Amino acid sequence: MKKNVLALLLLACAITSQAQGPDNEIQVLDDAKLKVIYRLTYIEDTNQLAHVDKEKMILLIGNDVSWFQSYNHYRMDHVVRQKRQEGTLDAWRKSGEGMRYASKLTYSVYKNYPTGKTTTTDLLSMTYQWCLYEEPLPDFQWEIMEDTTEIIGFHAQKAVCDFGGRTWEAWFAEELPFNDGPYKFSGLPGLILSIADTQNHYRFELVSVEAPDAGTKIEFEEQEYMKTTKEDFFGASTNDVDNIVDEVMGSITTNGSEDAMRRRIYEIIRSKNNPIERGL
Repeated sequence: MKKNVLALLLLACAITSQAQGPDNEIQVLDDAKLKVIYRLTYIEDTNQLAHVDKEKMILLIGNDVSWFQSYNHYRMDHVVRQKRQEGTLDAWRKSGEGMRYASKLTYSVYKNYPTGKTTTTDLLSMTYQWCLYEEPLPDFQWEIMEDTTEIIGFHAQKAVCDFGGRTWEAWFAEELPFNDGPYKFSGLPGLILSIADTQNHYRFELVSVEAPDAGTKIEFEEQEYMKTTKEDFFGASTNDVDNIVDEVMGSITTNGSEDAMRRRIYEIIRSKNNPIERGL
């Protein structure tokens, strides 16, 4: 039963979050001029500190706007478009091939879209409701240190700041003159190659940096987002457990005890008690 529930939730995230609607407009925000791949390791449940999840993430940097999200979701968007053009999308979805792109992380972060703001889209837990919130570009109060190191051949320097209820230690490279980094982080005189909170609950590490394929765009999918605030989104993600469980139970067929299934879903949702931004 445990495996079935986990598969259900992963599949919901992988398929529902990124399967674009045929009538959704795709807005091109910028041309990508740098593609950065990071490896994220993170702890969702502070009661199980030994259990560490891993995810590959992608950052596309343009002239004015950047876009950060799960690499699997980015790849899935392109597969969905290809299958739709071929007329084989329904068959592909039924085949279960989408599980290859399963991801727990459904957020996309757009920096400087609209101008001067950060826009985040995310799937609200397991209710399948897409949400969007805007906030001013964070004013990171970086303290640049004298410490240096080498990361994949790049000379990197250390910087420290507080953000989202955590203290973060970053390493940036001035030889890559891009004022950007993973998630919402930016504001240093060079690309952030690595950043982790001091508890080591979230760690982004550079895997590769390169010019993207010609014609790569930074895109935003227009759809019926539920517009909210960051505070309300994170609050709903953690506090509306009863409604979330009811939504999930109403969308599945159980082969065993409904009470046992409901308890397991509660466990899964309650285990997500360590969001990257805390104290909201």
